[in-house]
Amino acid sequence: MMTLAQLDWGRDDLELIAIGHWITVRTIAPQADIDPLRAHTGRPGPWRFVADPVDGLIRCEFDLPSALHSGEDNDADGGEELMADCLRWALRTADGQPVEKWEPPPRTEVESWIPPSGLSLQRGRWVRQGSVHHGPGRLALRFPVVLGVPATLSSSRRAWLRRLFLAAQTHWRMVRLEQTDDGATDAVVDLSGAPTAALPRLIETSLECLHCVVRWVEPADFVVDAAVASDALEVCQHGLNP
Repeated sequence: MMTLAQLDWGRDDLELIAIGHWITVRTIAPQADIDPLRAHTGRPGPWRFVADPVDGLIRCEFDLPSALHSGEDNDADGGEELMADCLRWALRTADGQPVEKWEPPPRTEVESWIPPSGLSLQRGRWVRQGSVHHGPGRLALRFPVVLGVPATLSSSRRAWLRRLFLAAQTHWRMVRLEQTDDGATDAVVDLSGAPTAALPRLIETSLECLHCVVRWVEPADFVVDAAVASDALEVCQHGLNP
């Protein structure tokens, strides 16, 4: 597999990790003084801040499915080159800057890669409708998680909510939780700058990851509903470590 050194990028602040079905580009130094639910908002590429399971420090990661390298639709040379292009995408966006002159494919083409139920989730009365963010230099898939947090919500419940979101963001690949000042939170996979040849597989994997995350954080509806009484949510602020 192509390595960062072989790409001749000339930077030593990133490392390449291959585990299971994933290839990850990660910042070596921990990220200090950042809010991991807000600092990556609008950043091109599927960069997300995660808590290291060993030292608990926050680092920034960019995940790629290894199937891009070895998928049935790629021969050996084609898969190698496609993965190299994706690693270059990671490196070009590592500092939060967009890929110069990149534009997404036409919206109709992007939507043709999304299965009929790909942007819809439902379980009983619980429903989430995803969307495609398509515009100049931008392409992202997103699902609403929480529309907002009541100003009167207790600090204990806010702590539960934050830990739930951080746990989801750390546990699942590619997806980041983007939160606004009023607490509204979306689950997002940003594909801005991605090689066009990789987009069908990336969109497929992104939707799988988004579905997992959105279902994982379903309890957020219960946490933010002040009409639901829960002594546990008011007195217990541990057990959901990020």
